[in-house]
Amino acid sequence: MTRSKITWRVVALSVAVAFFGLALRVDVYNATSPPALARTLFGPDTWQFAHPWWLSLHIWVRKAYSVVAFALVGYTAHRALAQTARPVLRATLMVAAYSFGIEIAQRLFVATEPVLESALDVACGALGGWLAIQADNVLGNPADRRRRAQAVPQRIGQS
Repeated sequence: MTRSKITWRVVALSVAVAFFGLALRVDVYNATSPPALARTLFGPDTWQFAHPWWLSLHIWVRKAYSVVAFALVGYTAHRALAQTARPVLRATLMVAAYSFGIEIAQRLFVATEPVLESALDVACGALGGWLAIQADNVLGNPADRRRRAQAVPQRIGQS
């Protein structure tokens, strides 16, 4: 195992543990999503057009935060793990499972949110995993991209 892989594994584990811990802290939730945020950004009538169930601009801003955090988790994990023929599938499922774990821990230790919002959080995790691979395709080392492209097996019938 190369020094680079060891470093990426330490970084990936640190990022995953840190975001998992932050997800369980109510004070972090309050600090990153003050109720006045949407009103400050979009005016005093923002809450007037909230969805009649539970979807509001405030929640969508929170979900955008989570997608970025999940993309960081997925990106560092992808860089830490061995190559695979299906990196998008692996990252999408892995980060969705990570998000699901957070939802379970939140339900056990913090507070309960509607099941639909929890499902949306897991979908945000999957989206973050997908975005992680897209980011790696843009930011990753060109030599790594060439090696990964060559490692992908040819499909039957293709030359």
